[in-house]
Amino acid sequence: MLLQGLDPSRYSLDELKLLYAAIAQQIGTFVYSNRAGEVMREIRDVGRDGGRQAVQRYGALPEREGAFLSSYARTLSNGSLRFHTERCDVVALSRSACDERTVVQIVVTRLDAHRYSTVVQRDGVQLRVPGYAFMRALPHDLAHFVVEDKLRLNRGFWGSVADGAEFRGMEWIDGRRKPHAIEKAKGTSKENADYLSEAERLVACFEMIVDRNLDRVPQRAEAELRQALATVWHRSKAITPSDVANVCAAWRAMQARWDELPVGQALRLEWRSVPARDKKHQR
Repeated sequence: MLLQGLDPSRYSLDELKLLYAAIAQQIGTFVYSNRAGEVMREIRDVGRDGGRQAVQRYGALPEREGAFLSSYARTLSNGSLRFHTERCDVVALSRSACDERTVVQIVVTRLDAHRYSTVVQRDGVQLRVPGYAFMRALPHDLAHFVVEDKLRLNRGFWGSVADGAEFRGMEWIDGRRKPHAIEKAKGTSKENADYLSEAERLVACFEMIVDRNLDRVPQRAEAELRQALATVWHRSKAITPSDVANVCAAWRAMQARWDELPVGQALRLEWRSVPARDKKHQR
């Protein structure tokens, strides 16, 4: 199990012990770890700190080349440990409890002045995403990436692809699909249909906002967004002027990267899926 988000430098040693104990107690039951009845013990050089007698107390046996120290005693010194085994009281956590995220690798290649190609890799499978016959200023797939990333649309086009969705025209290139992948793809596409429609409307709206520089007149941008989302029932959080500024800045930055890209070269991006339990907190 990997825990993230705790910075050890923010806490004292005693506080870190309390944190460790609190987390461990959520997983299992405390048991003694050795014959001394210790539940938690630091692995450090006690001998260096003036506790040489404590080191010698456990397993010090006379040898021709000095004293033999048991594995327990060696953990109290700076001596190297011999090969040994440890008892395990915690077996595992169920897989469903883990914070698993799918990482989608996105490769958008400039084919010529007017065409592009998008290939994604997900769970060891490569898929080609259908593109428009004529490329707009910014490829549609990149536009979706910018808008969905900055507005945290976890169930838009790229979020759906990360969750296993496959859309009409997507072409399998290589790799072995997981069992029931086709059923999952259909289910995800259907479940996210309203969110996909919302993402499409937002991309079209922001394309107009950027082209006309409406972000410089917040009232105009707000009016266009309000009209675009008039029939979207599930949006729980309004798009703020700060959101508009962030999306437009990211759009123009992506546009600059694309404009500088030579024919035959590609932009490589990553989209990370959101755990199912966190999706209820999305927009």
